[in-house]
Amino acid sequence: MRMMGLSNWLHWSAWFLLFFLLLLVSIFFVTILFCVQVSGEGAVLVKSDPTLVFTFLAMFCISTISFSFMVSTFFSKANVAAAAGGFLYFFSYIPYFFISPRYDHMTHSQKLSSCLISNVAMAMGAQLIGMFEGKGTGIQWGNLMKAVSVDDNFTMAHVLGMLLLDSCIYGLVAWYMENVFPGEYGIPQPWYFFVMPSYWCGSPQTVLGKEKEEEEDPEKALKSQFIEEEPSDLVSGIKIKHLSKVFKVGNKTKEAVKELTLNMYEGQITILLGHNGAGKTTTLSMLTGLYPPTSGQAYINGYEISQDMVLIR
Repeated sequence: MRMMGLSNWLHWSAWFLLFFLLLLVSIFFVTILFCVQVSGEGAVLVKSDPTLVFTFLAMFCISTISFSFMVSTFFSKANVAAAAGGFLYFFSYIPYFFISPRYDHMTHSQKLSSCLISNVAMAMGAQLIGMFEGKGTGIQWGNLMKAVSVDDNFTMAHVLGMLLLDSCIYGLVAWYMENVFPGEYGIPQPWYFFVMPSYWCGSPQTVLGKEKEEEEDPEKALKSQFIEEEPSDLVSGIKIKHLSKVFKVGNKTKEAVKELTLNMYEGQITILLGHNGAGKTTTLSMLTGLYPPTSGQAYINGYEISQDMVLIR
């Protein structure tokens, strides 16, 4: 889909919206079970505002989706990511078992810091709701920014704010990891890509002129004896210069493409011919951004494939 021109932000947004809408249905029914009387004993949350409970759970779902997105960027295999993500998700709740008995002795900054883990923030919010219920007022929009007692300065507003902050942090980590470590497919960006002007507002790279090319290419004289002269009146839409690709297979390396130099001109049909394993598919995979080149450059309409693949597509 990326090769077809789908924007990266649109791809992530579509998945986020899908899961968020699905989870909203679950949140709706959970809120009803918590706040609506379903038996003679009464509701679980008698005094709390159902809309605030719904908002709290929705914030938690947003952070959960962001957490899942972040975990997925660390793995290239879906099954491994699903297994590790489930383990990490439930493991991230464990710190609350150590926080809960020490809650009254923790400072405000320690409580906020513990909420950097979204599952802990959810547990802290649920604890506050329970404390407000025990007080007899329940959690309301009116006491959103008020502590449950004079000895405490931690409020439900802090929990909601930290859940939003967690979502932003998880999203930023996912964005960074996907760019720097795209996995088996894709072009990795340098670790400092976010400070590069070309990432935010890319411009065509300057392709070396013909005079410079001839100076750089010591085989130019030899090539002219066996290869037809290139047309001088056509524009080269694709310029490939010393492109190479080496794959690692176990402890061995396999050179799929070696020092390929080629110009493809606008208005012409260019065909790659070769036996199986000659490097035809690998060359096209590098030109479309499926594999990063091991060395060399390729320019498409002036854009370099290792830096400007989004603009190329």
